[in-house]
Amino acid sequence: MGSLRPARWPCRGGSARRVSRRHVFAIHDVAPSCFDEVVEWRRLIGERTLGPVSLLVVPHFHLIDEWTQPVTTWLQAVINQGDEPVLHGYSHAAARRGDEREFRTLSAGPAAARMQLGRQTLAALGMDCHGFIAPCYAAPRLSGRALHVAGLQWWATRLSINTATRSIPVPSLGVGASTAMRRAVTPTAVRLASQAIRRAPRVRIDLHPADLHHPRLRAAGIELIERAVEHHGETTTHSAMLDEDPDDSRRDQPPTIAATPANAMTAPNSPGFVGGFCVCEDVAMPRNRR
Repeated sequence: MGSLRPARWPCRGGSARRVSRRHVFAIHDVAPSCFDEVVEWRRLIGERTLGPVSLLVVPHFHLIDEWTQPVTTWLQAVINQGDEPVLHGYSHAAARRGDEREFRTLSAGPAAARMQLGRQTLAALGMDCHGFIAPCYAAPRLSGRALHVAGLQWWATRLSINTATRSIPVPSLGVGASTAMRRAVTPTAVRLASQAIRRAPRVRIDLHPADLHHPRLRAAGIELIERAVEHHGETTTHSAMLDEDPDDSRRDQPPTIAATPANAMTAPNSPGFVGGFCVCEDVAMPRNRR
């Protein structure tokens, strides 16, 4: 595969500047009960690129998952090889049964405390996290200050990666397995969405353990991986993407998730295809106790 030319991307003043193409593969719901699926997604990515992966780790999945030595040993090994651990909530469960949007109703104080607990839990397991992605991207009251209190440096929404002072646009693509309608529609929507953002210099591919339990979704996920490798340059991580282009930011407008609630991008009963790209979802996994 030949090298790709750097994309031209509008800067704040309106003129175009060159931005290197980058993509991030984010494996969601990394936890002991999803371990086999996480390893499989990592294998499928590794067959197509030698670049690092972002692992979205849940410290205490559904408040019943317990870490085991084989799981932590594998995670420490891939992290030592360059993969990035990202804090992905604490339990990935809200108070209402079946609701995965753990941070949706939390104010800044409780959110910061829960993120801090999650970061400390993973640090004790040998995983040092610098970033945060809320389950289902649902954290409407999150702020840069809350991340600072929790000891974190950045967070990501469906559309961007943010620090307390800047934000870079990085749309996410993924598939949805929670309902039969989503499973039927999403592969086609993903294909259209990936075409729509083909010229975007940066993209993120969201991969969930549950996707592997449905052949069409598994195939759609693999197609997303291959399209990203072919059209979006180098495989990198969230943190590295922030470091690569420090001037490509909106410094005059510090980001806030409160301005764009987590569900603002999805219409009621939408299959997940919105505004030219496919937004991903998090769904509960069947438990494989290890």
